[in-house]
Amino acid sequence: MRELEELASRVRAYCEKVRQERGDVAMGCVRLEASSDFVGIVYDKPGGSSAQFETSYDPERGFSLLSPDGEIQFEPDLEQVFARFTAIIDAIPEQRRQAIDQMLAQWREQGLSGPRLRAMALSFNTHYDGTRGGELSPEELRYITQVARES
Repeated sequence: MRELEELASRVRAYCEKVRQERGDVAMGCVRLEASSDFVGIVYDKPGGSSAQFETSYDPERGFSLLSPDGEIQFEPDLEQVFARFTAIIDAIPEQRRQAIDQMLAQWREQGLSGPRLRAMALSFNTHYDGTRGGELSPEELRYITQVARES
């Protein structure tokens, strides 16, 4: 369907633009999946969890997608659907930061602090080496070691 092809093309171009601006590790985790039936993105967070967002198209009702509340809705306007994709893509760095903060909290609950917490933070990428988005970008690694240093 022409509508899905256009959406996939625009989302692909936006992902590439954002990847160049934010870096390959943080944004390289975004994978566009497109077919004649749907367009979707899948992205990873540090630690290996993933999330996704997708839409399909019905010529009579428009694009079907989940609302922020988790309800199925139909949107006839391609611009509105593209805006939802860009908003989700733009929120990925914050979601990744939240995942990092959750990991730090878990490590603290396990009794890690001071030098042990810093060592765990510095060795984080070795646990996820080769995964698409499970590892930390240099900026995220600086953040996690700074927070660990302050603990």
